[in-house]
Amino acid sequence: IAQMRPFALEHAQNMLRSESKFSFGDIATALGKTELIPISLKICRAMGTAAQVCVVVPSVPLRRQVASDFLDESSRARVGHSFTLNESSNDFDPSRGCDGFATTYQSVVADSAGITADEIERGQYLVVLDEVHHCARGGTWHRAIQPLVDAAKKVVLLSGSAERGDLAPIAFLPYQLRGGDRV
Repeated sequence: IAQMRPFALEHAQNMLRSESKFSFGDIATALGKTELIPISLKICRAMGTAAQVCVVVPSVPLRRQVASDFLDESSRARVGHSFTLNESSNDFDPSRGCDGFATTYQSVVADSAGITADEIERGQYLVVLDEVHHCARGGTWHRAIQPLVDAAKKVVLLSGSAERGDLAPIAFLPYQLRGGDRV
């Protein structure tokens, strides 16, 4: 833990303290946000909350990157993990003997048979939604991802921006109105 970056340590402490199903990390691009995924999985396993991870990202290159980042030796040493991720696009048994899998929002939208949601339902999964600001409340991605979130044991929302360009609410994030009401 002493080697963890300050934002990663803060994320870990927040996950350990919070009883909420949701955790949010607002970390700027290229600062090592991906390390929050194995940290979150380690915490979930230690607490008995989740045993595997499903990471949803906005593109195939990011899917490759997150799976590759799990193998980065300096990150593994800093976080203290040996996890692996499989890349999946609506495959049966998407983890394939790994500690979880990475998929894209587009793959989940195209999954009319609900294969990914069924996997999350059957397992004990932490679901990580990377770049969640792309997921507008009530939009296509939100509707497709909702069954995964519902079935997840824990959900981590990651973004480099806590605001969308069109100012639409981001799915899964609570908003507080000026009068104090939450929506």
